[in-house]
Amino acid sequence: MHLKDIRNRINKRIDGNYKARQKVLGRIKDVLDIDFNKIAIYRGEISIKHPKDNHKNTLEKESETDDILFKIELPTSFIGKARYYYKGVDIDSLSLEELNSLENDLEYILGEIEKNTDRIIPKKQ
Repeated sequence: MHLKDIRNRINKRIDGNYKARQKVLGRIKDVLDIDFNKIAIYRGEISIKHPKDNHKNTLEKESETDDILFKIELPTSFIGKARYYYKGVDIDSLSLEELNSLENDLEYILGEIEKNTDRIIPKKQ
């Protein structure tokens, strides 16, 4: 019976951490619920550099990935889903601490996407 108690305590700790992580991840995905499928025909990915950089912050595919704070790989089909990377790591693989950091950076990330929307989508003619 003693081994079962230890196992249950371990599972309880794991479940608590997992649930907290999933809550933060869910909030992040809700904020990022943008219809990227409609712009995938114009661009394959959107990259946002760290705010400390003094160059253009978004959208150009860079050879040096260290400069990239957040990257969105746009879906290749209309029914596909965008994939998100924070500091080079898929957001589904981030730790709770990293997810909290991403959540704090979301305002900057969305602001950069909004500022550069005209560069993402060609103007109507």
